[in-house]
Amino acid sequence: AWQGDYARAVATAMTVVPEYVASNDVGYIAMLRGDYVQAIRYFETAIDLSPNWYARAAANLERARREATAGR
Repeated sequence: AWQGDYARAVATAMTVVPEYVASNDVGYIAMLRGDYVQAIRYFETAIDLSPNWYARAAANLERARREATAGR
């Protein structure tokens, strides 16, 4: 994910964690890289896949949206 290969990162992570966890984690890395469009996409996927994961992914999604708007 740090190299921008998000799909591969999710696929690799899914060998040890559920897809919603992998999506949230990859989204977080995308956000740290400043790739907010992709970060938002992965956070939304995590939320869609698991309502139980909603709180963490939703907080990350809001942060990514704020930072994207701020032009960070």
